[in-house]
Amino acid sequence: MGYFKSRIAETINLLTGKRGPFWSRRYDAQAILDNDAAADRLAYCLDNPVDAGLVETADSWPGLNLAFGMGESDQIEFEYLDRTAWHKSCRPDDLSGFYRKATLKLSPLPQLKGMDRLQVRASVQSWLGRRAQARARDPEVKRSVLGIEGVLATAFESRPQVPAKSRRPYAFGSKQSRHKYFRSISALYGAYAEASERFRPGQYDVTFPRGMYRPCTGVPS
Repeated sequence: MGYFKSRIAETINLLTGKRGPFWSRRYDAQAILDNDAAADRLAYCLDNPVDAGLVETADSWPGLNLAFGMGESDQIEFEYLDRTAWHKSCRPDDLSGFYRKATLKLSPLPQLKGMDRLQVRASVQSWLGRRAQARARDPEVKRSVLGIEGVLATAFESRPQVPAKSRRPYAFGSKQSRHKYFRSISALYGAYAEASERFRPGQYDVTFPRGMYRPCTGVPS
């Protein structure tokens, strides 16, 4: 994710002439533990422009077609800048010869597999509807909307310089599934700590949990 986000930042800064950081905060991975949590996260992503006061409804935001079943097609063609070819050509100012075409294939959430497009769309719209109802009940929600034309007319550098940050949960799911997940994570790190305590004094044949690295001791692994 670090590599992916840095390439996006470098490319957008290159295309816009902007310098400095692009993302408001670092990436952090969070577990999605059940179908309800997956539905909620998808609805959150699609509904985010509404929460941000950019558009009236999620359907008005162009990014909505990046959800399976919500656009006219689940294969989206787009252009991207081939930075490798651009670098090999000594980074000329003219970028026009370095755009390539690619196709993005969208996939449904696991609980939507087997449904036709109309069923998928109805399900996703119902999830968005629940968020809209919750927003309508919140008296603190601002009702002013910038709109697509306003978004396009807004200067690129006008985003908040110090974006608001809130503590994020480390997992999404039911209370029971989150407790089970946190117990498994605690057990995993406990096993790692125990293996590390045996490894550091010289017991180099100790087995570490899968996907976790041995402590750095200067001894070849």
